[in-house]
Amino acid sequence: MKKLSALLLSALVLCSGCALNVPTSSALVSSEEYAVGLNTILAQSTENSSGDLESVLSEEAPESSGESEETEASEESAVTLPAFTRDPSFDWALILVNKNNKLSDTYKFELADYSSTHKIDARVLSYLQSMISEAKLAGIELNVISSYRSLERQEELYNEKVEAYVDAGSTREEAETEAAKLVDLPGTNENCTGLAVDIVGMDWYEDNSSLTSKFAKTKEYKWLIAHCAQYGFILRYPEGKEDITMTDYEPWHYRFVGPDNAKYIMENNLTLEEFLALFQ
Repeated sequence: MKKLSALLLSALVLCSGCALNVPTSSALVSSEEYAVGLNTILAQSTENSSGDLESVLSEEAPESSGESEETEASEESAVTLPAFTRDPSFDWALILVNKNNKLSDTYKFELADYSSTHKIDARVLSYLQSMISEAKLAGIELNVISSYRSLERQEELYNEKVEAYVDAGSTREEAETEAAKLVDLPGTNENCTGLAVDIVGMDWYEDNSSLTSKFAKTKEYKWLIAHCAQYGFILRYPEGKEDITMTDYEPWHYRFVGPDNAKYIMENNLTLEEFLALFQ
């Protein structure tokens, strides 16, 4: 009987140390910081985690060595995000299109007229209209200058740029390389999804001949950054994240992802790539 009790006690001790094998994200930090299962990010909130982590490190860390100091610095610099549960009803708005993720030729959706010259995914129309209207009530007049673009039109723009380089003396290969730096290859531009818009102020072109990062200094930009997430939009190509988005900083380009998703992305300074990586 004593032997049996001892065996049972040992088994209980072993089981108490077991943990569920939850898939973890490798996008930003270690598995201790993120645990992703289905549509939920399980992570320590910023206000609760930083102090606890510092106290644990100070109490439990061994005497300093090169390796331990490096590990400690790595843990202290790791980003911590609050927990989040994704609303699956907006998963259709999370399609990823970039230089490494080409839009399928079979991608279909219903288009709606935002204006006589601009169309957008019908599911996004009311959100965009509300954002523009609310901005106007606040004294901010926003101008949508680009929205849905067909794959055919994107291909035309790219080919036109290629031909311009060829006419200037470049070889076809050189022209295609240079053109791709300025115009997205067909199928790799977000405007083809119907979920993206380019927005500036009504008077932008009175003093500017093209889109530039100077837009970030305008009152229109400041309003958009403060309020776009309420209407489900994010700044798609933020400054300092070019290595992730593979696109230059574009303070005028906004992408619909759904209100809850947008709020989480904007509040935590994430890109769409980083956000989606948390669920893999």
